[in-house]
Amino acid sequence: MRLSICLLFLLLSLSPLVCAQEKKPLDHDVYDTWNRTHASNISDNGQWAFLSVGPDEKDTELRITSLTDDRSYAIPRGETIRFTKDSRYIITLIKAFKDSVKQATRDKKKPEESPKDSLGIITLATGDVFKAARVKSFKLPKESGGWVAYLLEKEIAKKDSTANKKKKPSEPEEKKQEQTPKPETKEVKKEDPKEPKKKKRKKAEGTTLVLRNLQTSAEMRYNHVISYAFTESGSYLIFAAANKDSTADGIYAIRTSTGDTTAILTGAGDYKKITSDESSLHLAFIANRDSFNAEQQEYALYYWSVGSRNKTKEIARSGTKGIPPNWWVSEHANLSFSKNGKRLFFGTAPRPEEAAEDDTPDDEKVAVDIWNWKDPYLQPMQLKDAKEERERTYRAVFHLNNGKIVQLATETIP
Repeated sequence: MRLSICLLFLLLSLSPLVCAQEKKPLDHDVYDTWNRTHASNISDNGQWAFLSVGPDEKDTELRITSLTDDRSYAIPRGETIRFTKDSRYIITLIKAFKDSVKQATRDKKKPEESPKDSLGIITLATGDVFKAARVKSFKLPKESGGWVAYLLEKEIAKKDSTANKKKKPSEPEEKKQEQTPKPETKEVKKEDPKEPKKKKRKKAEGTTLVLRNLQTSAEMRYNHVISYAFTESGSYLIFAAANKDSTADGIYAIRTSTGDTTAILTGAGDYKKITSDESSLHLAFIANRDSFNAEQQEYALYYWSVGSRNKTKEIARSGTKGIPPNWWVSEHANLSFSKNGKRLFFGTAPRPEEAAEDDTPDDEKVAVDIWNWKDPYLQPMQLKDAKEERERTYRAVFHLNNGKIVQLATETIP
């Protein structure tokens, strides 16, 4: 008996030592294994919930759970997760493997050749998953559950299979004949002075937009799309298109119930900030179609009554009554409607002076940052805030009932 009691005490005294030996000291490597919650939400009908978990620098997992029974689904690498309004589907971006993306960066692959995200549509009732490859983004209407729109990545350019073919035997001879010097002529023509080459502006080129009916799985595709947005009711999908030769440039509206497309405004230019009101009756955007080829591009604010046959109205630009002198519509400010849809808020800013032409070759230009002790901020802070200052905007409002513009903020009262 005494022996048993002694053995028991011995085991109890040794157990803390054994446990202490098994515990691994904490270091920075443990962060790679610790999971944390990245996103979570509950469906509008309260019957489903999702949770995105995983380490910070590793791939995550999307976990979907029924709150009424024991059904659950897991989607590897599911991020940017949304329930549809009717709580029947979950839409998510299935991210590319992080290790694959890092390896592509090390291999210096072109952006279009790097691994891309996919779209996942999960039917909650059955767990069925539809996937679409190479998806850049997706959007859902706020008050409707029947549609999803997603924008595809740029297609990978197909390699020319004829480029590596052997040349015909006659080709070298022809080349030699072409390279034979011609007899020199005595006439010497004077070369005309060359005009300085204008810098070509980079022209954005859109990709394919897909509009998918979630109930029927029917899809409609539209080319050259840059940006897009549903009206809140989901009755219309609005998108801006652009291609290199500007033949597709414009704003277009798709009636989702019929697939009919309406050209709201077209012409070479950049079209941005597509915005509708809560009632889905009013649409606004900005565009620079009237000055797209000018050195200094100016944006104007446009309005369209959704679904009507009325022409798009230009409601504000530099010189419009209500906008301060030498100010213009800013391309950097977001647009928004008031809750009742009677007012449209936009941004204005002082018009910058046009930059003087500089014929100095790039290799002879010198950039110097000079700081004065009277400056209110240190030079590094000035450089950091320079972009923010260039894009600073001041709020203005357009009243839809009477067409009046009121400048709400100024440089003195921001």
